[in-house]
Amino acid sequence: NIGGTKAVQLKGYTDSSITSDQAFTFPDTGGELATVPAGGQVVGYQQGVWIPAINQGSVDFNGPIWSRVGNMVTIESRLKNFTQTSGTKSIEVSNFPYQFDFTTAAGGTAGSVMSSNTEKICQCSYMNGVGDLNFYVAGLNAVWSSLRFQDVAVSTEIVFQITYRTDDTTWTPQNGATLS
Repeated sequence: NIGGTKAVQLKGYTDSSITSDQAFTFPDTGGELATVPAGGQVVGYQQGVWIPAINQGSVDFNGPIWSRVGNMVTIESRLKNFTQTSGTKSIEVSNFPYQFDFTTAAGGTAGSVMSSNTEKICQCSYMNGVGDLNFYVAGLNAVWSSLRFQDVAVSTEIVFQITYRTDDTTWTPQNGATLS
């Protein structure tokens, strides 16, 4: 009940630390973050559309959406209609709604990926230590390699989702990302 009051009953709750009515504020806009758990404020939530970029050629990004809960950001999109289909450069996606927190991730963070019409089958999406998103394939002897432009065709489609940690405290999306 945004902006109003509604009673909530916790079924099966036996902790005696709640001794009287307590109010929790559910903000009607994102960006309000609980700094003190006892403050009665819920962790902030936002969602919207982002404008991804690719490092070479062009590609259609279908359905690029994002959401943020606390300091965790989830992005997803589908890539298709690649104009660059040759060369050994790794495919990199960038321009995220919030910066990647390099200090808490041990080198990067992995997410899911699905692909079709590629020379090599992608096993994961991976946000690396500089904040670019790559797609990785497993090779022989447990060697990982990134998907390169020579591995895709115009008809290739890649769908990905990844959740990463941000250290942003402004709650203002960047790189043209919007709230919805």
